[in-house]
Formats: sequence, C-alpha cells, structure tokens
Amino acid sequence: MTWALLGSLVSPIKAEDPISDMATQQAIHVRPDPKGTPTRAEIGVYVLDVMVIDDATQTFEADLAVTLRWRDPRLAFSFEEIGLEELVLPLDVVWSAELGSLNRREIETLLPDVVRVAPDGLVSYSQRIQATLASPLDLREFPFDSQVLPIHIVAYRYSPEEIGFVLDRESTGVRGDFSVSGWVIEEGEPRIEPVQLPSVKGQFAGASFFLVAHRESSYFSLTMMVPLVLIVLMAWAVFWIDPSVVPPQVGIATAAVFSLIAFRFSMRSALPNVAYMTRADQFLLGTTLLVFAALGEVIVTARLAKQGKEAQAHRIDHWGRWIYLAAFLLLSALTLWV
Repeated sequence: MTWALLGSLVSPIKAEDPISDMATQQAIHVRPDPKGTPTRAEIGVYVLDVMVIDDATQTFEADLAVTLRWRDPRLAFSFEEIGLEELVLPLDVVWSAELGSLNRREIETLLPDVVRVAPDGLVSYSQRIQATLASPLDLREFPFDSQVLPIHIVAYRYSPEEIGFVLDRESTGVRGDFSVSGWVIEEGEPRIEPVQLPSVKGQFAGASFFLVAHRESSYFSLTMMVPLVLIVLMAWAVFWIDPSVVPPQVGIATAAVFSLIAFRFSMRSALPNVAYMTRADQFLLGTTLLVFAALGEVIVTARLAKQGKEAQAHRIDHWGRWIYLAAFLLLSALTLWV
C-alpha cells in the first residue's frame, strides 16, 4: 500500500487531491483479492443474552457480539515507519463485506463502526448488536415445545465466489446465563451456506447461527394441567352419586362446567394466539368435552330414575365412571406424552 493511500485513510480527503480520492474509492469498492479468488473472511457470532422470545409476533430479542476478520494487503504498513502497532480506521473508508441480517426486524449497534488493521493487513471488525429477529415458531407441541432461533447473516453485495466465509470458532458461542424466563437455551450448530433471495438472481454469501430454545413446561403444568385435572375429577364424582339424588348431581356437574368456562377465560392470555391446535389446546378441548359429557350423563340418568328405571341408570353410572376415566387417561396420554 502506498503512503498516499494510507494518508487518505487516516486523514480527511481534500477535494483538490484526485489521486488520493481515486485510491480511497478503490479501497472501498474493490475486493482485495483478484477476480476468481474469493476473499476469505472469518465470521463469528457470540450470543451475550436473549431477552425475549415472543410467541405472538414470532420474534426474539438478542444481544450479540459479531466479529469479522479478513486480510487486505493494500492496508499493510510498517511499524518502524509510522510507530503504530495497529491502525484504527472508520469502517466506511475501507473495503468490507457489508453484512446484513436476513431475518432482522430491528437492529441497534452499540459500538463505533471502526476496524483495526494489523501491520500485515489483517482487518478486524467487532460490533455489539441488540437485535429483534424474526423466527418462525412451530407451537404445535406447546407447552412441551423446542424452538430453533436463527441468526442469518448475509453479504448482500457479494456471491459465494467473491466472499468465502469461514466460521471463527473462538468468537462463536453463547454465554449461557440468559435473562429470558421460561426457556432453557443451548447453542446450535452454525452453518456457512449461500443465501438465495426471492426475486433476486444469483446467490449471496451467508452464514447462519442457531440457538435451540427448550420451553420450561413446569409452569404450565402447574397453572393449567393441574386445575384441569381437578375439574375433570370433580365432574367424575357425579358417576358415584345415586341417580335418584338429582340436586347434588346437577350441582356438581354445573359447578364443574362453570369452573371450566371461567378457567378457559383466565388462560386465554397465556395460550399462544395461532391458527392451529397446540397440545395445550387439544387437552383443553378434550377436558371440555368430558365435563359436558358428565353433565349430559346426569340428565340422562336422572330422567331414567324419575321414570322408575333405576337399575338401568345404575348400569349407566357403573360403566360410565370407568369409560369416563379411561377416556381422560387416553386424552392425557395422547396430548401430553405421545
């Protein structure tokens, strides 16, 4: 690299200095490697924190440290000549891969956009980013679901033939102590892969990093599953009461129905608002049908007892109590464990 170019990088460019201006423009817009040779760029993403995973908006908020290193021989300098161990330059006066996020919603950079240049031309860029990233969540297994949270990085101006991303293992990982509640988050396996954008010809150089989030289901088990089980068992009690004793049967059955309705209203905000049935929705729907079935059985047996057919009413109660229990156990197995 000439001293004219180095001077143009560390000092303002004068309008009457066309040679320095041309050199700077070349450094900014032209890759350091010749055509046909991809520029090797080491990329790493370290996840400092995950603050929010939002089921409703299908997004997550993360605090990230992004690092990128590449070599630009045009920026090499001699320590003996300038007396510096490294140069600190604005990012916009050197060539860079111009990274972006494929699944970004909002991004805020927290550090100055500068690069550090070593005497041999090794350029290092580090940035801390707080980002809201889109993540399509599959909530069919809720509340026993696990989600993959992607961080897709792409060089929008360059193809894989122009930039060859290499994973920087030392700068990639997760801190592990995250502030998001209700989830256990692990590091996924990153991938270096080209990106194909809709309606855009060709591919772009890209790298993808992943987090695997496991929902802690104990909260929902205590606040949703346990009350539902108690309501179902309360409705089950009607099968053990003599059909001729109508008021207690009707009282217990209607109390179970009202309890279930009130519980459904209270849990509305806790359930994800999606267009398909989750495991929790299936369990809630199944228990609703069972409780109303118990109310229907009370009406049938009470009518039979009033008509003097108590033996038949007792047989319905006898078989109904075990069919009801078997149906509940089958529902629990299908929606919670299968």
